[in-house]
Amino acid sequence: MSARWIFDALPPSGARRGDDPAQHAFRPDLATFVREVIQNANDQALGAPIVAFRGLVLRGPELAAFRRAIDWSALAEHLRSTSATRTGARIGAALAEIDRRDELPLLCIEDRHTVGLLGGEDDEQSHFRALCKDTLFSHKRAAGAGGSYGLGKSVLWAFSGLRTVLFASRLSEHPAGRTSPRVIGRAELPSHQLGGEGFVGSGWFGRPATLPDGRARAESVWGAEAAGFARALGIAREGPTGTSILVIGVRDPTADTDDDDDTDGARTIAAMLSRIHGHAAGEFWPAMLREASPLAVEVDGRRVDPLLDAAAAPFVECLRGRAKVVDQARDDGDIVIREIPFEVPRRRGDKHATVGKVELVVRLADAPDRPGVGKIAAYRGAGMIVRRWDASRLAATLRPFHAILRCGLAHGSAESDDAIERFLRAAEPPGHDDWIATPTVKDEYVRGAQAEFARLHDRVMGTLRELLAPSSRTGVRGPERLRKRLALTGKGTKRSAPGPVAFHSIDAALHDGRWHFEGQIRARREGVQWAAHVAVRQVGEDGTLGDDVPIAAIEALEHSGEARLDRGRAELRSSTQASMVAFRGSTVPLRGAHAWTGEVALELVAAELESLGREAVDP
Repeated sequence: MSARWIFDALPPSGARRGDDPAQHAFRPDLATFVREVIQNANDQALGAPIVAFRGLVLRGPELAAFRRAIDWSALAEHLRSTSATRTGARIGAALAEIDRRDELPLLCIEDRHTVGLLGGEDDEQSHFRALCKDTLFSHKRAAGAGGSYGLGKSVLWAFSGLRTVLFASRLSEHPAGRTSPRVIGRAELPSHQLGGEGFVGSGWFGRPATLPDGRARAESVWGAEAAGFARALGIAREGPTGTSILVIGVRDPTADTDDDDDTDGARTIAAMLSRIHGHAAGEFWPAMLREASPLAVEVDGRRVDPLLDAAAAPFVECLRGRAKVVDQARDDGDIVIREIPFEVPRRRGDKHATVGKVELVVRLADAPDRPGVGKIAAYRGAGMIVRRWDASRLAATLRPFHAILRCGLAHGSAESDDAIERFLRAAEPPGHDDWIATPTVKDEYVRGAQAEFARLHDRVMGTLRELLAPSSRTGVRGPERLRKRLALTGKGTKRSAPGPVAFHSIDAALHDGRWHFEGQIRARREGVQWAAHVAVRQVGEDGTLGDDVPIAAIEALEHSGEARLDRGRAELRSSTQASMVAFRGSTVPLRGAHAWTGEVALELVAAELESLGREAVDP
């Protein structure tokens, strides 16, 4: 096997670099890693793509065989020579830890049913060049592609303690005279000196080749020789086209570095895979659920089902329930859809702006404590969540909900959808986690992008307020002069002229997911028998009463009277022996259709028993 490491020499200027600047474009946490890796595979799909993550820790003879296959001794010399920089010091520490433990953690990401590393060694517009050679170049042409900066791939090297990544690929199309698989490796190190020679930092593992000007470089290994390397490195490709990526010395750069020395590498990898599973479900459930070419993700041999992920499931239910919509949401699980106008600013050179629509899908939460309550997940055609609006305060004062905002090609295939898709893609920063007036937007569109995003936010929030306000109920509540409404804060309210009864010691508390209330009702005159109707009502932002929160239990204390329930409301009656009733009760659990987390009020309607049948009695 003739493959080896070859690093680029310093340019004639002698200019050096301490690190790869692309890695500082966004926070290299595990969520970003998962987003960028899956997005890249999703953008290169042929049909329904599959992305599989697996981890392993090499020890003993397996580690020795791996080192021989990867030309470890030459790579290690370059790794140790980077210690003059801060990044190099971290690389040296990682290398020393691998040697001390005699174990090497690896993470393999394998995508299937994708195009593979297409292109010749020097083809400028190719997936191979974009991933394995270039920096800050993106060659994704589809309007619905997730990436557009060429920065996302930098997370691969950020998650390698040795800043080294290997690739093995089966291609859907081959350069003349080449056959799959294709193997190459790339190291992204700081500039360093070795043997009196200066190196810029980038190095490649492959077949040595000499250019016409006499300089040496490493090129891809192909065919049978590449298959031998892939087997020795644990990334052999069989079956569908696609690419396997091996992250050498994998570690989370944002994790605590003061781990116990006895920490087992396999347990660390297992914990990372568990988190990868959750991030994949939470970030890519729209792509997993699309009808055409759905994305599949496997972690450690287990298929990711977003419906089984607590954080993603409510939004999955929101999307899957679109076929069973209602005009007005009333019960838990009800889904309503509203289309919201969106104006794409005029592109430079065009005569007119484009006006289209995005789709807001809202589902009433079936429990107020479910993950994601009050959140709106927004995405476009790539099927990756881009924006998350937090409207939890709205959910607390109105009705708990989950919502999704489908934009661009996720909304439809009209010309306006395509224009919205292009605009939103241009509006995503390198992390693809927001829509803002990026430099690309400012270059390609006239002014107004940021204002339109603000209008979109206001329209979404306004629509939610209209949909989720508690519905008012009409009906007979008894003579208005007899109605007493007391807020459950215990502070009381303004009172009108004295009625037949007085209310004392009204109090309430929220615990165990229910409202618990108590109080006393006493006749103002001796010998008066009375009846009172009791209800717990939702209170809207404007103070109006809305739906009932049904009462589940109520009792009259110390045989002071009678209490009974009737369809979530209660009735109290005084006895002939006593004109005072002390009572205690509680509501149903605040979940499902009754998942109300805003203000409530205790409504008491009382009247003398002998006057209930009269049309006009002044108490």
